[in-house]
Amino acid sequence: MKMASSSSSQLTSYSRATLQHLQRTSPLDGYTIERHLSTTSKHLYRLKRRNVPIHDEGFLDLVVYNDCVVGLQVLTSKGDVGRGVVVISKDGRICNVDKAETITVPMSYVKKDREVDPTAVAMAGLRSSISRASSVRESISRTSSLRDSNSRSSSFRSSTTAERTSIRSNTNNMPDIPQNLTEADTQQLIHYGGMALLGLIVIKSILNIFSSLAFFAASILYLYAVQSCPSVESFDAKRELKRVMRGAHLPEEQQPKGFLERTMNRMAASAGVELATSLGYELSVDDYWGAGRVARVRVPVAGYDFYWIGAFGKLIYVSLFLDIMRCMFRLTHSELEQGNGDIFTREKFMGIKRTINREAFSFMFCVL
Repeated sequence: MKMASSSSSQLTSYSRATLQHLQRTSPLDGYTIERHLSTTSKHLYRLKRRNVPIHDEGFLDLVVYNDCVVGLQVLTSKGDVGRGVVVISKDGRICNVDKAETITVPMSYVKKDREVDPTAVAMAGLRSSISRASSVRESISRTSSLRDSNSRSSSFRSSTTAERTSIRSNTNNMPDIPQNLTEADTQQLIHYGGMALLGLIVIKSILNIFSSLAFFAASILYLYAVQSCPSVESFDAKRELKRVMRGAHLPEEQQPKGFLERTMNRMAASAGVELATSLGYELSVDDYWGAGRVARVRVPVAGYDFYWIGAFGKLIYVSLFLDIMRCMFRLTHSELEQGNGDIFTREKFMGIKRTINREAFSFMFCVL
């Protein structure tokens, strides 16, 4: 290859028509036609796409036949018939030149570019440029005049569009509600809803009744407890101590049997209480809202505390229960902390329990 050129003035009318056809059908592909001189001193034409040749060998000419770009390889002496291969198909697809089939091209049916005056072409381009510039100025002025008038409406439309979009998105996010409910289904739903509402009303009414009854019962019980609570003046410390010493609070099977044993027990209890209280005792009564009282008698000589609960017209001695609970606590605490030098064995607990059951006699012995 001796020389290459891509100037349109050096192309044939067929090549110029082919280039115009490609620029019209595929304006973004950047097709160009290059003319070069072969080793045999022939002018050949080669098609390029973005400055890259799409075939190696050049053609005698490039023509448009049946909307296809054909590269002529042979041309008759008269120039009326040529043979070549399809380079670009109708749909703009690049064909493989080496594998393409050779076709016959009547030159009378080939598109041909007309010879024009370059000056006329330049003037026509100048006039078209001027007309385009004037149209651009008119469009700019029209746009600027309409911009101010449409600014408010466009802002309003944008806000409305945003609101519609948010409403549409919220609607799309809502779960699907079945729209094919029959009348029977609607009646059934209403029935179930009414039953649920009625059940809630009944439950609330029952709870209100129970709360009212509980309040009424508690009020009556409190009034009865206040009316029947033993007074402080009715509590005789020595008498209650004698009853405790006699074992009145003990179970029936642990109380003395027989007349002689009961008599001796009564005499021992009276003597022990009189002797213990001769040096004095402490009495304290705690009142709980007038419905109950707790009396505590402390005998310093014996080191004992005796407790009574007064409620509902009765005095209940509770020291036995409290002593047993203290022993149980000491036993449990000792079993958890064995090895610390203070082991309270179960045998000791049973002995203390038996001693408590015979509290009258132990009290008397402590006093003596």
